[in-house]
Amino acid sequence: MLVREAVVLLALTVTFQLEVSWVVSSNYQTTDKETHPIYVRTKPYS
Repeated sequence: MLVREAVVLLALTVTFQLEVSWVVSSNYQTTDKETHPIYVRTKPYS
């Protein structure tokens, strides 16, 4: 049970960090926005 909770927490942390980096790159128009994996997957050439 404890191991499973740790895995879930780790997964949520990674997902949260990815979302934060996507939001930051979208808000501040960073030069590497086009190469961000989430941005490329969700909004290709938009």
